[in-house]
Amino acid sequence: MATFTLSGNSIEFGDCREIGQAGPTTCTMTINGRPVVARLLWRTAICLRFHPSPLAYEDCILAPLWRSTLFYLVRVNPLSLEVKELSEGYGFMRLLRVVDHRIEFSVRWDDSETWWLELA
Repeated sequence: MATFTLSGNSIEFGDCREIGQAGPTTCTMTINGRPVVARLLWRTAICLRFHPSPLAYEDCILAPLWRSTLFYLVRVNPLSLEVKELSEGYGFMRLLRVVDHRIEFSVRWDDSETWWLELA
């Protein structure tokens, strides 16, 4: 389990595992002790899985969300835990840095190919 602080919020990653043999790592994420989950109307909450490379942006947390077969950049509100999708899907995503209102992320495990995305 990895725990650190981003913009005054305690971020913890747990239950980390590789997606397939030698695949990227995904983990569950808690913010200030509360799990980030998908809530369905009549079902129990489902823990979402993230690549453990979050970054702070304004008053939110940016993180790569793993959904089925692709990663999506999402913005998580640390107060409401609302998750908002910001990008199309990528086979791999590791967040590198935020500059002004843009984020740089890697789409290769060795960071040999990076992309930029406008956040505003």
